[in-house]
Amino acid sequence: MKLLACAVSMLVLASVLSCRSAPSPGSKSSTATVSTELHNVQEVAPGVYSGSAPEGAPAFEALRAMGVRSVLSVDGARPDVELAEACGLRYAHVPIGYDGVGDDETARIARAIRDLDGPVYVHCHHGKHRGPAAAAVGMIALGRIETAQGVALLEASGTSPSYPGLWDSVRRCAALDPGVIGRAPEAPSVAPVGGYVAGMATIDRAWDHLRLCKDAGWAMPSDHPDLVPAAEAGMVADTLRRLGETDEVRARPDGFIAWMREAQTNASELERLIVAGAPGDRVDSAFTDLGATCKACHGVYRNR
Repeated sequence: MKLLACAVSMLVLASVLSCRSAPSPGSKSSTATVSTELHNVQEVAPGVYSGSAPEGAPAFEALRAMGVRSVLSVDGARPDVELAEACGLRYAHVPIGYDGVGDDETARIARAIRDLDGPVYVHCHHGKHRGPAAAAVGMIALGRIETAQGVALLEASGTSPSYPGLWDSVRRCAALDPGVIGRAPEAPSVAPVGGYVAGMATIDRAWDHLRLCKDAGWAMPSDHPDLVPAAEAGMVADTLRRLGETDEVRARPDGFIAWMREAQTNASELERLIVAGAPGDRVDSAFTDLGATCKACHGVYRNR
């Protein structure tokens, strides 16, 4: 059926793609005009793009129409490897957080971009924050773009300043020795990201951090300058979304699944409001809504 879906979705090709040349150093990255199935697509350099997660056969066909042969996800959710392969694309997975790209992650991303058959499409969920940052550090580490081009990519992608760790990762990144990149582990098609219990532990920690951020007026707490409100909200939303796609959660009762979906929607709205700089009372309300959803679910499925 997936092969049939890919064949049928070739109808989207008429609406796909016209890519401009790669940006010059210090200029804004060019935007590729693609199918409506993909969002925030940027051309990082010849043969490398960043953008939103491909969802469904038409999105993968849009990538194939762009000439893309490999997809690198830095999102926490499980990549749709099966559908990608049915559409002739290979996946690699190096999940990263909203707090920045570590040295080990940078080397793994650079190796994936270097070794995968190109062109390569790098994505997170929305294609605005982690994906562009990962594409930028990977390409800077490979010596294929300059730091100024990486910063320009974040600007063109709309990466929020609410994620200073991502911006700092790009600004601090430098070309790596090829040997360092070569020693980095090869990226699997699906990386292990922890099970349900580990995911809930991550959410609990992020929730405690969000409480501190709320007390600080949705700013970095003075006694915890490492806490970024939007990053903590993004961690909750991303983890809930990832858990919702696991077999462990899908096997649970319909009521539990409904609570999980509502919590993910509420967490995404909380993140959106923080990033947008919404008034504190609106952010407070979204925080309360998310907490109420989690409490209701816990009352039925955890506390009894």
